[in-house]
Amino acid sequence: FWYYYKIHTIIAVIVIGAIASFVYEQLTKETYDYHIALISSQTLSFEDEALLTEAFIACGNDLDRNGTVDVQLLTSTLSADEGDVADANTQMASVARLMGDLDLGTSVVFICDDDIYAEYQENGVFAEQENGPSKLGDTSQEIPAVLTDYNICMLDFDRPDESDSDEYREYY
Repeated sequence: FWYYYKIHTIIAVIVIGAIASFVYEQLTKETYDYHIALISSQTLSFEDEALLTEAFIACGNDLDRNGTVDVQLLTSTLSADEGDVADANTQMASVARLMGDLDLGTSVVFICDDDIYAEYQENGVFAEQENGPSKLGDTSQEIPAVLTDYNICMLDFDRPDESDSDEYREYY
């Protein structure tokens, strides 16, 4: 049996293993109720990120009805000044992660400092708000002191898409 069906058996085991791995990954994948992007010009400590995540968990709802409120905080550290960049690779990774997040619309809520808010608002990334952006410090939740002046923004879903190429090129 092994002499004649050796290659068939090896291929079948590899295919079954790949399918089993894919199914296991899909069944055990963690789902999040909220995806929140934190865009900052300074690096935050893990403690501050954990406090911010806990604050959103405390005021959030269980959207997927699994019994817990799960929040994924996607942190991007961007620097407007080229001289402030400590590590170019980290800067490029943060920009790539943020661009992917903006394109896919994974995060709807964005938290950013004033400089980054002004830059992205000028480009129409965030939705217009009548009284300007809300500040994290205005909430009743316990927020790390370093983040109280940060803005809470929503993604603008009315941005042009690639289907209308002239408008898309003009927008960007």
